Amino acid sequence: AGVGELTLVDDDEVETSNLQRQVLHTESSVGLNKGVSAKLTLTALNSDANINLIQQRLSDADLSEQVNQHDIVIDCSDNIETRNQLNRMCIKQQKPLVSGAAIRMEGQLSSFLPSANNPCYECLSTMFTEQSLTCVEAGVMSPVVGIVGAMQALECVKILTHFGKPLTNKLMMFDGKSMEWQTYIIPKNNSCSACSML
Repeated sequence: AGVGELTLVDDDEVETSNLQRQVLHTESSVGLNKGVSAKLTLTALNSDANINLIQQRLSDADLSEQVNQHDIVIDCSDNIETRNQLNRMCIKQQKPLVSGAAIRMEGQLSSFLPSANNPCYECLSTMFTEQSLTCVEAGVMSPVVGIVGAMQALECVKILTHFGKPLTNKLMMFDGKSMEWQTYIIPKNNSCSACSML
């Protein structure tokens, strides 16, 4: 869609159990770092794209520096701790954050644009607790991951190009059983530890 540079941050390796839902990887990728595998696939799709890799978890300072160097952050992580860390760094650097998640037959999507009037991811995450189950343990219907990922990509392009209406201040939830989408307003938490000082 015209995005010429990406930075992929992942310290994990491709496992066989990933292949049915993480479509950038193939059987030949098993054992590779996920970022390396993703770069191979994306470069085959578009050799002109500049794809940077970071194959380790980042401290707040390093992550803040990386966020500052980019126009937007897409959160594809699988735990609240990492999501809240990304959220804090996006607020600090005043960068938009597109967050997506999927488990079982359900997906969710939100966009956060840091400002004094907008809620942040932590305003949302304080409403629920850390998931103790992984996708392998709880299960996830493979296409749901792809649906959420495609929606994140669409949100990213909309925000970068200032086209259409992003999901700012909203949580969109997908129910794969009924094939229904529902959208909720995310209230700003005035005592939020991440964004209340904006």
